[in-house]
Amino acid sequence: MKRASTLLITLTALCTTCLGADPSSPPKRVAEPKPQPPATPPCEVDLRIAGWLKDVLSNVLMRAEHQPESEVAAFLKDAERRFATGDDLLKAAAERFKMDPKKLAALTEHWRHINCRHAAIPGSIVPDPAPDDARAATTPVPVSTPPKEATLQVPPYRSSVVGTDFDYIIESDPNTFDRLEDKGQGSAEMPDKSSRLAPLRQEAFLFVAHFNDGTRVNLAIDADFQTQDSAREEALRYTPRLGKLPTALRRGVERVVVHHGGEDVTAFSDVGLIVVYSDNATKRIGTHDLEETVFHESVHAAWDKTHAK
Repeated sequence: MKRASTLLITLTALCTTCLGADPSSPPKRVAEPKPQPPATPPCEVDLRIAGWLKDVLSNVLMRAEHQPESEVAAFLKDAERRFATGDDLLKAAAERFKMDPKKLAALTEHWRHINCRHAAIPGSIVPDPAPDDARAATTPVPVSTPPKEATLQVPPYRSSVVGTDFDYIIESDPNTFDRLEDKGQGSAEMPDKSSRLAPLRQEAFLFVAHFNDGTRVNLAIDADFQTQDSAREEALRYTPRLGKLPTALRRGVERVVVHHGGEDVTAFSDVGLIVVYSDNATKRIGTHDLEETVFHESVHAAWDKTHAK
């Protein structure tokens, strides 16, 4: 019996030695794996490519920097063909809109994913939701604010009312236009961004549009329209659109100047002026956008001087 106990003790010691265990030590715990940060969603946007950068820049310039849509669209037209690289386009944009290149580069990086469809990336603007995306109803992920920028408020549409796929103002809406008075030919201020060499004052066909709420708008039609009848026909393309403006807005529009050509519409709030180009107007009539264009530019002409910051 004594011999059996000795053998048992010996076997126990051998097992302990073989396994390398200390019978007096508590069992060791296996460390739990550390949580890993979520993976950054894959993204194909490459801002070194002018075409990719063009789409991001349009959002930065209009939505973060509040540059006029017409000027941004004109600058970015065919940018993917005019600029070899994204860097070339970025430098040209900074020069054109008189911005610090480093600030514009930082803003562009911040807005890099605005058109993406992947999940939001911390530190970047939350991507715009697709029209039928359920994410539109959720609270956006907080993002950091880019340098020297106030909190960015994302508008419900990517550009102005002109850039939507539906009409805010339609043909059957109330129209206060009453009559168009001929004033003959005379000298008028005719700003023309299509040519820096064009004199400010030019001969033009002059009209006054009267509206049944007592407001009036002067129109100067480029002499290139050749006859008073042709100029009158051109003027009558804009008077019904002016007639659909609210009275408070139309009251701030002093003049409308019409040139031949395809340049984008522009406005000058210091003198209540809208400058239109006939070929561009024809294009906008074809897409049912001229009413919205006149409304958009009227806001600039009538209210920018008082309310813009």
